[in-house]
Amino acid sequence: MLPLPNRIKTQGDFQPVLNSGLKDYQKSITVFINHTSNPSRLGLIASRKTGNAVMRHLLARRTREIFRKFLLTHPAGLDVVVKFSTKFKNPSFEQIENDFNLAIKKLLERKVVEN
Repeated sequence: MLPLPNRIKTQGDFQPVLNSGLKDYQKSITVFINHTSNPSRLGLIASRKTGNAVMRHLLARRTREIFRKFLLTHPAGLDVVVKFSTKFKNPSFEQIENDFNLAIKKLLERKVVEN
């Protein structure tokens, strides 16, 4: 379980990341990031098209674990929103982790290039 300061829960917190942040598409997920001065936080978007409740919660648990590891190297400064692809059914933990790490790497490099 992620601590409360590391969770994005309200629409008001999601909107800046989705509207003005950077995004990267991967096979199983789409990752949005927005730089902030707060502790790094994670938000998850999983529609019903992603699967039934059991599948959505499984994906959420896997992603929270991946983000928990990510916090060890990036404790502050990023809001991250992960949206699960409706076309890629039942991705493994390794698939989500690889897609997450690749997307974050691309987005952080893109942010450095833009500055």
